[in-house]
Amino acid sequence: MRYFKSYSLLAIMLPFLMALPGWAITPPQVGEVLTVGDYKVLHGETDIEAPMETVWGALTDYGNLKHVMPGYTRSSLLQAHGSQKTVDLGLKVNPFIPELRYQVLIKEGEHRNWMDVERISGDFDALSASYQLLPQKNNPKATHLIYNLKIDFGIPVPGVSLMMRANMLRDLSALQAYCVKAPKRGLLQAKASF
Repeated sequence: MRYFKSYSLLAIMLPFLMALPGWAITPPQVGEVLTVGDYKVLHGETDIEAPMETVWGALTDYGNLKHVMPGYTRSSLLQAHGSQKTVDLGLKVNPFIPELRYQVLIKEGEHRNWMDVERISGDFDALSASYQLLPQKNNPKATHLIYNLKIDFGIPVPGVSLMMRANMLRDLSALQAYCVKAPKRGLLQAKASF
């Protein structure tokens, strides 16, 4: 719980901290929500000052997602078959909507640089997402993350576009903060084991 609170606070403060001179991290870029048939579609990108292995590790530590991205209330790996994983998730998008529970099938890329996510049961009529990790052109020790989300809520949800954009911005900012702090957490854990 201690990690969750510190990353949530850092995710909230990140846009303000990035305005300081000399801050190297750029804020996530989140597009406008598009309506395509019954789907709401959203695209986001961010640069993370951490190697691809660190970002991949944070995204694929399925039991820990609730501590990485503050929107998740629960996350657990149910099954693993090679590059395919079944994960149980709980998501709290705002205080006025009950927790959304659903299971997804995740297909991980062979080179640990992409994953596709598909809802297999639970809330939402349909949900699919994709993550792509690329080395930054000007900094090979940093990662460029591309995230695409496509949801059919199944019912009209007032304010869904604002809610989706705010949640993606919050979660990408939290992922940035978590990955940047990853080496410090490892160092602290190593010192504690002596």
